[in-house]
Amino acid sequence: MDGTVSKIDTFTREEVGRYAVGLSAGSDPSRTSVDLDGNVFVGNRADGTVTKIAGKTESCIDRNGNDSIETSTGGDNVLPRDGDGKSTDECVLWTRHFSADDLNPPHICTGIRGVAATPETGDNYEYTGHVWIGCATGEEYAYKLNGNTGDIMEVRKMTTADETMYCRPYGFVLDKFQRLWTSCRAIPSWQTPTNGGIAYIDTEDSSGSIIYTPFEINPYGVGIDSKNRIWVSGFNGSVYRYTPSGVLLNEGTWDSLEVSTQHHRGIAVDKYGFVWVITTNDPDEAKIFLINGETFPDPSSVIGSYGLANEEHPYVVNGTGVAVDFVGNIWGVSRNHGTTDTGFVTFMKVDRTGEIPQVLEESKVVIPVGKGPYVYSDMIGYNLKNFATREGWYRNVFKICDTGETTIWEKIYWEAEVPEGTRVVIRARAADSLDDLSDVEWMTVVEIPDDVSPKELPGDLPNGYFIELEARLYSEEEGKTPKVGLIHFDY
Repeated sequence: MDGTVSKIDTFTREEVGRYAVGLSAGSDPSRTSVDLDGNVFVGNRADGTVTKIAGKTESCIDRNGNDSIETSTGGDNVLPRDGDGKSTDECVLWTRHFSADDLNPPHICTGIRGVAATPETGDNYEYTGHVWIGCATGEEYAYKLNGNTGDIMEVRKMTTADETMYCRPYGFVLDKFQRLWTSCRAIPSWQTPTNGGIAYIDTEDSSGSIIYTPFEINPYGVGIDSKNRIWVSGFNGSVYRYTPSGVLLNEGTWDSLEVSTQHHRGIAVDKYGFVWVITTNDPDEAKIFLINGETFPDPSSVIGSYGLANEEHPYVVNGTGVAVDFVGNIWGVSRNHGTTDTGFVTFMKVDRTGEIPQVLEESKVVIPVGKGPYVYSDMIGYNLKNFATREGWYRNVFKICDTGETTIWEKIYWEAEVPEGTRVVIRARAADSLDDLSDVEWMTVVEIPDDVSPKELPGDLPNGYFIELEARLYSEEEGKTPKVGLIHFDY
């Protein structure tokens, strides 16, 4: 609520950056979505803006040309705004302001609630993910923005084909078929649908309208699982699951369970099928409920609830967001009482060795952040990585002993299983020092199945003691996955 976004290191559990977003301290950031390269898109609901922040220093922009990056390193050094209200932090890449001068005036995007990064990559396999933005007030539209520039790429009207039903998006989540699902809330209340529900648009069909599935709910957060089932948190204390079926996927089944007597906001599903939902109006302590997604909606599927306070910070209320990190641990966000209170981010370690995850509450860490943090979207990028893309990657740096002479990389060998409908791309870069390695451009050196091991490395691959490889694995068919084993070199 102070117009900033905090970055938390999930390994050290410390705030390592805080950035001014939007065009003023009143921008009210309320949704974030992390792309495959670790950058974050921020939807600012009060001033109708979207801001992109770089996830890595090498992605930041040296705007003043002094050969260094001026950027925040924590909550105590938020860089100031310029005369236009934009952040001067060189890791804040751009801010897009929606106005009547946009592509389809006067369809102005306000009250941004839906934000979802896409898994797209560029010609040389670099990450160039774009972002979908949903407008919950003003005109009911969704925009696709260019991830590199913030320019509008596409506009979708959030109505059914006959324009009898509207969806005001309150949250976005992509599935692996690039369908963009949204929870629909009626704002204002006279706008249909008055009873809520969910909808999706096929992002690969630019001519399509929304496919709407009504249900008697007051939806808030929206998530997805590995079976492409849609999960919705209800502001009435219930959790809902939609299993799509039918040609248009709008003839599926709804299941529901009253999980608590509290309002629910954020919801997250892990890759093992367990569901995590956060409460917002418990006066004593915000809580996260754990649900077994496979036994849902049986009442016994509610495994337990876990408070977000600890001895150091005993008053943690008004939960908003919940997320799973890539180790499988859980994070909760609490805004406390909004505009004046310091908010908190709570870490809880999860033991995944048994059939049922065990939350180790003694490991809890509570991290103070800005005022009134408000988010329930893909704030770590877990949904995008696990449920919306059919690619994976692995990087490793290899070092040759320093003999006083540089290393010339000549040939690469590999072992791989690449079923039909899958492929593997290996990229490389080399340098004589680790500090220089990150500044070297990647080169594509292997494309499987076209290439056969061994293969001569390109003559323009730089020499160096260090070589970094990136193996990228792609699948176009459900259930098929390529594998890469041993990789070695002649040099």
